[in-house]
Amino acid sequence: MYLGYQGDKIKFYTEERLNPTIYNLTRIEETDEEYVLSSAGDEYVLKDAEWYAQELERVKEAKLKENETIREQFLVSGVEYKEILWDSDIEQKLNISVQVDSMGDDDVITWVSMDGVTSLECTKQDLMNIGALLTQMTAYVWQYKNPEIKTAIANATTLEELNEIEIVYDLAEIQ
Repeated sequence: MYLGYQGDKIKFYTEERLNPTIYNLTRIEETDEEYVLSSAGDEYVLKDAEWYAQELERVKEAKLKENETIREQFLVSGVEYKEILWDSDIEQKLNISVQVDSMGDDDVITWVSMDGVTSLECTKQDLMNIGALLTQMTAYVWQYKNPEIKTAIANATTLEELNEIEIVYDLAEIQ
């Protein structure tokens, strides 16, 4: 393999020797070592222990951000009760809590689902059941699944281990 330098940066890593004039190279070196494009994408760097450690940390950070995105999407995806999807945001939880506190056991109110169109005549018990599902969802995320995923990411010692970590939040795991 050949390294093509422009100044002090390796801009080319190829199997064939490059023409320094055509590619504006200051020098060419032959190498048996493996090089990879830097994370910035502006030069090639030696694929050594230091690169591997930096790459592992970079991929861990990306995996943590992926977890945050998937987790937040899951948290706002809603819960199903009586085959209707119910909003799972903080405001909904507060609304349910306030409503339950003000209802008698025999009271019935119309509660609108996440789609804003479908509604259900809810008893106090129905609202408590929806609230319980929302609480289970939140506990599943913050007490179980999110810590499990973050620990797996932190404990990964190879890129292969990181790539094997699946970030899946699933309501079926709650029930």
